[in-house]
Amino acid sequence: MKTFKRVGALLIVAVMLLAALVACGSGKKDDKNDDKNDDKSGEEISDFIDVSKYTIVRPEVASRNIVGVTSKLKTSIKDSCKADIKVVTDDESETEYEILIGKTNRSVSSDIASSLSKAAKKEAFAISVNGTKIVIVGISDDDTLIGVNHFINEYVDKSKGEKTLALEKGDTTVLKQTGKLHYVSPDYDAVVIEKTATAATPSSPISSDFFNFSKIVKLEHQSDESKNGMLFVTSESKPSTRYPLFRSEDDGKTWTSLPRIGDAVLNASTGYQPFLFELPVDMGDYKAGTLLFAANTISPGKTNLILQASTDFGETWESLGVVAQGGSYNGITYASEGLWEPFIVYEEETGRLYYTYSDETDPKHNQKLSYKYTTDLKKWSEDGDMCALGDLRPGMVSLTRMGNGKWALVYEMINNNVNGLHENIHIKFADSMTSWDVADKGTPVSSGGAGLAGAPSVVWVPGGGECGTLIVTAVYDWGTVYSDTACTFFVSFDYGKTFTVMDNPLHVKGPATGYSTGFYVDKEGSLYYVNNTEYIQSVNDKMLMAKIKVY
Repeated sequence: MKTFKRVGALLIVAVMLLAALVACGSGKKDDKNDDKNDDKSGEEISDFIDVSKYTIVRPEVASRNIVGVTSKLKTSIKDSCKADIKVVTDDESETEYEILIGKTNRSVSSDIASSLSKAAKKEAFAISVNGTKIVIVGISDDDTLIGVNHFINEYVDKSKGEKTLALEKGDTTVLKQTGKLHYVSPDYDAVVIEKTATAATPSSPISSDFFNFSKIVKLEHQSDESKNGMLFVTSESKPSTRYPLFRSEDDGKTWTSLPRIGDAVLNASTGYQPFLFELPVDMGDYKAGTLLFAANTISPGKTNLILQASTDFGETWESLGVVAQGGSYNGITYASEGLWEPFIVYEEETGRLYYTYSDETDPKHNQKLSYKYTTDLKKWSEDGDMCALGDLRPGMVSLTRMGNGKWALVYEMINNNVNGLHENIHIKFADSMTSWDVADKGTPVSSGGAGLAGAPSVVWVPGGGECGTLIVTAVYDWGTVYSDTACTFFVSFDYGKTFTVMDNPLHVKGPATGYSTGFYVDKEGSLYYVNNTEYIQSVNDKMLMAKIKVY
């Protein structure tokens, strides 16, 4: 349960709102309250709220979203708190114990809404326990919907026992700056764009900067806590052989250009397909928090999947060697023996770091998806397979670990055209990184006849219902190649069984925008997303970043 300041009167709500909105969060309880909390033993504590006494109250005239999220709150309280409470509208007589949703006609609800509107310059909601009233209200209906979802996530789903909420009598004015509501699921889960920012722009209007294959990582495993939170993005930058690197120390608001990353392994002449990863544990000679960089560099007759490490926050890099090596790509057909598109994941149960990639070296398969793993960053396993389909060509690995423990893998099928377009992006699942059914093609990522094709990315975030939210995107959509609607998000709230379509939070246009975009989910469940946009005559791409929260 998060901590909150205790305030004695509604007169200072606006002051508290101003301070809290700047911090996008809430304050701390007083010391007396903390001492009392140390002695809690669950539902026996008198200060815990007995939610079974309450009635949920919404405005008589309410939007569909308010009606829907109110119903969701009732169901969540029944499921998590074992209390089946009523929902009424505010035209009914006032009762002592009420959970007030939105701008009801109750005086406490309208007072807090009024103070919130005066104090906040941006989207925001407030949650307040005021006597026997619990108030959840936002500046707009969208903000109220986000606030109710926040209340469910933080206080209902984390309840301490039957009929109780993870919220105490006297807790008041829980505040949060919300950002823009971007999508509402059929179950009234909310996808919120908290911020967008420009991560990188061309050095000049006629420069040859070409940001593509963008990737992002956030530091969260530093021994020096002050360094946690740094963001890094990288990309291809044709025709340069060195990879651009940008760092942000203010959660993506501003970015600094660092020295470009060269090939410290082979000093190869051409480079593609970068990937960034922070080491979550000590491994070999390297401490948790070491920044890793993988890429595919091209030397005469060879494709080289390299690995490099930085212990000074991206300023310098040292070689960790060639993880895997293949032949070259002849640039005309798929009859080459190359290795492509590295992607790194860590499997906590085994303590293994997996380096995955597309592999053309097996004569039995046009291309397959393979991996090697290490526990010391020195010795690597023999290669293993995740997907191998004979004449079909699975490619461009993207992986994520879901809340049910399963790995989700998405890939493109570039040589199996249907109606002149590449076949749908496919998704498949495994219980561990070594238990893939390699002959299983998986299922297409599609919704209502719409689908994705080319250069996919996948991520799972914990918010958005009991199954969290799985997001898949790719370079273009079925039937809309090179159109302004490319790079759509396909979202799933049931671990990838079904998908619905959501607009991309970063508007993209033109050919090859959204090509193998980057995702990162932090420990708080916030999603960082980076995408290249504004493709103009093969130059002048711009990288944009969005911070997304799913409630």
